[in-house]
Amino acid sequence: RGRALTLWLAYTLARSDRQFDAINGGARFPYRYDRRHDVSASASLRLSRRVDLSAVFVYGTGDAVTLPEATFDAASFSSGSISQWANGSSRAILETTFGPRNAFRLPATHRLDLGATWHFRRGDRPHALALHVYNATNRKNPFLVMTDAREDETGATRQQLVGVALFPILPSVSYRVAL
Repeated sequence: RGRALTLWLAYTLARSDRQFDAINGGARFPYRYDRRHDVSASASLRLSRRVDLSAVFVYGTGDAVTLPEATFDAASFSSGSISQWANGSSRAILETTFGPRNAFRLPATHRLDLGATWHFRRGDRPHALALHVYNATNRKNPFLVMTDAREDETGATRQQLVGVALFPILPSVSYRVAL
């Protein structure tokens, strides 16, 4: 067998909104998993009858999220007494107000997956040893954003957005035997 190259490209343009009378003042808002642009490209190359190489690139618009707009100290009354608040003996708690529903986007995500497979025979049975690398560029694609109280250079405590990524570079090895 000679060399064989297979290429594949897919693109999706989509929009997914929601609308509920009791949420977001009845206004339409993007669904959490609304992904406007989704691109996938794949290439596989058979170098010889023993070696296959593959690469997959995936790109997607960031997810829609609702982010906090402000935080403030609020009084908490354990017994519900206004006089406690007036005397300054109430306990302060941090409250957060949020912006419009899913009005912000996380950064776009992309990753590159690579693979190589070696085919061979042992006796009558075909075998394959494969090495794959998920997210070979080790891109930290944000899955969600949280707020975290951090102290700035002046010593003041400020709320900061912190992105959480799920999967770093993940190599894998597999071995197949046809029965």
